[in-house]
Amino acid sequence: MAYLILFQALVFYIPRFLWKSLEAGKLEAIREYVKTLPDQKSKGKVMTYLLNNKKEVEIPTLSDTFFWSLFFCEVLNLVAALGQMFLMDAFVGNTLLPNIKHIHQVFSPSLRATEVESFIKAFPRVTKCTFSLYGPSGSIVTYDAICILAYNALIEKIVVLLWWADF
Repeated sequence: MAYLILFQALVFYIPRFLWKSLEAGKLEAIREYVKTLPDQKSKGKVMTYLLNNKKEVEIPTLSDTFFWSLFFCEVLNLVAALGQMFLMDAFVGNTLLPNIKHIHQVFSPSLRATEVESFIKAFPRVTKCTFSLYGPSGSIVTYDAICILAYNALIEKIVVLLWWADF
């Protein structure tokens, strides 16, 4: 689970890294300059000048490679988000997409066993455990028990929240 979350973070960082390297603070510099102007009329004049003199000020246009490279970063973000959504669904055994209408019920304790049974199959709460311990005579004695996996309930909620954030 930790490796999956690390992988997701890296996949989402790639478009951000490309954006930061391509944009290189150009838009922030323009915004900071406009913020320093004293009144709204001055800001309007500067913005009109910037829009009318795009070539001299290096403001990107639709035909500019700067625009298309940033647009590519946005498309890459969308592809990463959709890919992460399907990856997370595959990671939990294809239980998220088929049960999308019941996903909100994961956080309510009522009606859990009937409507969200596939989530319980993906993240079991109770399982059979086998313990091998030394008995009174020094021989190994095997005990069968029922173990409660409370940690899986937490993991289920984290996975659903991450998946819902991608959606």
